[in-house]
Amino acid sequence: MFGRDEQLGEVKYDYSRIQKEDAYIAEPFGNNVHKERAIILLTDDGGLWYSSCMLLFKADQFAGAGYLTVVPNYQGKIRRKNSSQVEDITDRDRQRIIHDALLYIRYERHIDKIGAVGYKDGAQWVLQLLGKGLPNFQKKNNNSTVDAGFIADPWYCNTHNAASQLWPKLEKPINISVRDEDINFGTESSQNLLGEGFLHRRAVKTQAEVFAKKQAFIQAIIWMEEHLA
Repeated sequence: MFGRDEQLGEVKYDYSRIQKEDAYIAEPFGNNVHKERAIILLTDDGGLWYSSCMLLFKADQFAGAGYLTVVPNYQGKIRRKNSSQVEDITDRDRQRIIHDALLYIRYERHIDKIGAVGYKDGAQWVLQLLGKGLPNFQKKNNNSTVDAGFIADPWYCNTHNAASQLWPKLEKPINISVRDEDINFGTESSQNLLGEGFLHRRAVKTQAEVFAKKQAFIQAIIWMEEHLA
């Protein structure tokens, strides 16, 4: 699961559809399937790009830990083999796609507790879900919130942009993994690792990178097991 040749593998599933939008849905498997628990995984700005599907391998890993894992195409980007598609998408559309994914998880899959995992600029959306919820859906029966969050390499959520205003509004527990030179976050509930993009690089060249990626994943799983119990 964490070997150096991870970049040579294939993801376990094909793309699915949620309300006419592409999504990647990794079904839980293994000896410890968590019934009524799921993870929504929010990608970086690359979206569901086939050539950089490292985060889809992450979805498979979360599924292997027993969690239904849904990766919505909220960035509006997807590339399958031998084809490409890039769409301009608004924040309103992003919120709708994330909200539809949450509704799918709750009501079609009958999930009671949801954890959110966000990488790079996907982290800002995790912060939204841990607070009052998505701005356009806060009055809709609280369906745009989750129970716990894990973010990694959250460069977009530093103290120099609007996303930083979300931190004081958090209502649910969060855990953070940051790269070693990131000075925007303290040490509490965080783990200093390697350079930018350490979690979703396809190539894993050194044993240190293998260790870092493994430890960050274990960190996320332990956090979810504690707060989605």
